[in-house]
Amino acid sequence: MGGRTSVKILIVNNECTIGGIETWMIALASRLRARGIECELFFFQHGPMEEFIPASCPAHFGDVGALLKLVQAGRFGLVHAHSGDITHGIAAVRRAGAKLLINTHGWVFPGWTSANCDAIVTGAQWQAEKQRELTDLPVRHIRLGIDTEVFRLGAAESSTPPIVAWVGRGAALIQKRIDKLAAIAPHLREAGLRLWLAEANGAEAVEEAAPATASVLSPLAEFWAGVSRDKMPDFYRKVAASGGVLLSTSSYEGLGLSCVEAQACGCPVVAPDVVGVNEAVRPEHGGTLYPFNLPARQVAQLVIDLVRDHEEKQRRIELCTRFARAQFSLDRMTDEYVQVCEEMLVRRRAAATSLGRKLRFLLDPKTYIEHNWTAAHSLFELSYKLAERGEPQLARVAARESFVRCPSLYVRSHRLKHLVRVLVHPATLMHEHGKILSDSSAERR
Repeated sequence: MGGRTSVKILIVNNECTIGGIETWMIALASRLRARGIECELFFFQHGPMEEFIPASCPAHFGDVGALLKLVQAGRFGLVHAHSGDITHGIAAVRRAGAKLLINTHGWVFPGWTSANCDAIVTGAQWQAEKQRELTDLPVRHIRLGIDTEVFRLGAAESSTPPIVAWVGRGAALIQKRIDKLAAIAPHLREAGLRLWLAEANGAEAVEEAAPATASVLSPLAEFWAGVSRDKMPDFYRKVAASGGVLLSTSSYEGLGLSCVEAQACGCPVVAPDVVGVNEAVRPEHGGTLYPFNLPARQVAQLVIDLVRDHEEKQRRIELCTRFARAQFSLDRMTDEYVQVCEEMLVRRRAAATSLGRKLRFLLDPKTYIEHNWTAAHSLFELSYKLAERGEPQLARVAARESFVRCPSLYVRSHRLKHLVRVLVHPATLMHEHGKILSDSSAERR
C-alpha cells in the first residue's frame, strides 16, 4: 500500500441498501482497486444496492462466521467496519488475524476502545469531536469524498420553471423530517415553483409511515420516485439547469453528501443549520443555512428569493461548485484513508493512554450492558452455529471474543459448559454438540 505495505482490505457493513454508506463503500473500494490495492466488500444482509456494485469489485454476503472464515483464511489483513456493527461482535476479526478500523458513518458509539479495535475514523468533524470523548483511541477525521468527475456541472440554465428538489429516505421521519417539506411545499407551489422528490423508497413508503404528510405532498410533487445512483448526477444537473435548488429538511446528518453532490453539479443548496449538514453547506461558500425551527413560510421565502435573484444565484453556484470540488474530492479522501491504513499496519498496539482513562470506558455500566453484553451474546450464539456447521476452530474464536467482551454472560451454566468445551476440547465438540443443541432456545438465551 502506498508502495510500502501491501494488504487486502475488506470493507464491511450490515445492510446493502441504497444509501450514503453503501455509496461510500463502493466509491472507496473502486478507487483503492484502481490504485492496485486489493479491496472487497462484505454485507451481513442482501439489498437493492447489490445491482450497483461493479462486477470488478467482489462482494460477499453472510454472517460474522463467514466473515471470520474469510479473514482466517489469510485473505484480508485489514477489516474496515461500521461503528454500528459492534452488536454483531465484529471485533472478533482481530482474533482471526486482522486489524480492525472503525468508521462512525454518522453514528457516535461509546463501545469502541483500544480493547476491541485498532483505529477510529469519522467522515465529519462533529463526529470526531464527540467520538474522542468516548474512547481512549485517537480519532482521525477524514472528510468524505465524492467523484467530482461524475458529479460535475451540466448544461446552461434552461427556460423551464425552477425546480425545488428534495433527496432522502422519506420514511426516516425523525432524521429527514419530510413533514417539514410538506409544510413548506404549498408556499413553493403558490410561487410557481416545481417540486421533485428523489425519494429512495418511493411515495408508498411515506404513505405507510406518515399518511397525512404523503397526502399533502402527492398532489404537489411533479416527480416522486427513487432515482438510481448512476442517474443522480443527471438529476442534480436538471434541477440546476431549471434555475432551481436542493432543499434539505434534515434534523441531522453524518455528513450531508447529497448536498455536496448537488453543489458539485452546480445546484445551490438551502438547508437547516444542524450537525452534519452545516459542514457540507457553508454560507461563505455559496450555501444557504436556516434555523431548523424557522417557520415553513419563511423557509419557502428563502428559496423563492434565491431562485428569483439570478445574479446572486449565479454567484452562489460558482462558490458552492468550487467548494464541493476542492473540499470533498474522492482522491483526497482515498489518500488520507491509505495513510491511516499504513499507520495501522505498522503500529503494534494502540497508543498509550492513562489507566484511569482506559477504565472509564472498560467499566462504564451503560456501555457494558448496551454494547458488550449484546456483542458477546451475538458471538455466543454464533459459536453454537459454527460448531453445528462443523467449524470448531471458528467456534473457538467466536467464543473467546464473547467471553472477553462480557465474562458475566457465562454465569449461566449451559454457556459456561459450551465455552469450556469449545476452548479446551474443540476436536470433541462435534461429538457432543447434538446434546448441547437439545437445550431449549429460551435456556440458551
